[in-house]
Amino acid sequence: MQVGVPHFAQNYYLANVTLKWNSALEQELRMLSTLHGIGGILLSVSNPLESELQLPAKKRPEIDWQ
Repeated sequence: MQVGVPHFAQNYYLANVTLKWNSALEQELRMLSTLHGIGGILLSVSNPLESELQLPAKKRPEIDWQ
């Protein structure tokens, strides 16, 4: 029997609580997204429901081992 999992459980995200979102951080995160499909979340520790998805993760058909 196969059990479905939520969308976020099938992808990888880098959660950020201390760094300010700026162009340098966005550039690095876009590089991780392009190479590995990693997304970015700005996590609100005081109120997790106010956390923001900064860059959605991408599902990759193949794993890049290099």
